[in-house]
Amino acid sequence: APAPPLDLATVFEDSQLDLNEKRRGQYGQEWRRYLAWLDGRWPTLERSREYLAWLRDHKGDRPRGRRGRPPKAGRMPPNTLKFKRDVLRVWHRSQVEHLDFRIPRRSRLPAYFPWAELARVSEKARGEPQDYAVLLLLHRLGLRKSEPQTLYWSNIDLERKTARIIGKGDKEREVPLSSALLEALGRLPRNGDLVFPGLTQGRVYKLVKDYGKLVGRPELYPHAFRSSLTTYLLEKGVPQKVVQELLGHEEASTTQRYY
Repeated sequence: APAPPLDLATVFEDSQLDLNEKRRGQYGQEWRRYLAWLDGRWPTLERSREYLAWLRDHKGDRPRGRRGRPPKAGRMPPNTLKFKRDVLRVWHRSQVEHLDFRIPRRSRLPAYFPWAELARVSEKARGEPQDYAVLLLLHRLGLRKSEPQTLYWSNIDLERKTARIIGKGDKEREVPLSSALLEALGRLPRNGDLVFPGLTQGRVYKLVKDYGKLVGRPELYPHAFRSSLTTYLLEKGVPQKVVQELLGHEEASTTQRYY
């Protein structure tokens, strides 16, 4: 059979995919890589599966065709492989075919950092009241990086030493405030309803990266506080149900992953 055209322009028009110009360029680039691998052969379902299987087992996006370069070691990340499969599916749908190819899920345990090591991160920020308070909330309560920015002064009960946290899907949970947290929050100026006005998830991420580097942990990221706290509490014998409620895990299975 003759080789297909070198681009998917006609196929895109028929596929009704809502792709912006950048995404179309990425699809076209991946399609050309596949054509180079085919080396003039027709893109059958069997060859598409062979191509994806090769990619699955070899890291890198230039698999060796008959005149290609040698393979690289390692496995391709699932999300990258899924994108490449999606590109090939555009072609096969135009041929009234379905490309079935299972993408392996990445099995990865949550990150864990020792409790004392994470304490050093927040201590480094003690001279900056807002930075210190944000990092302490991550460390002591395992807040998600989006949760400090939606903390209101009205949600803090100083008498009961608790705070209402607005989590995923606007679900609220009550968490205890230690004396260290109460002291840190007490050092903050009250400029409006929000405890941290102007705080963004990007700012939280940068805080963790910057202070992580100061203690020799440049790989640290916000969610690592959360996963590490979960592991720490479960190892200390805190009941799973208590940990689940503290962290705001909707499913018990989420908490169980950590221990």
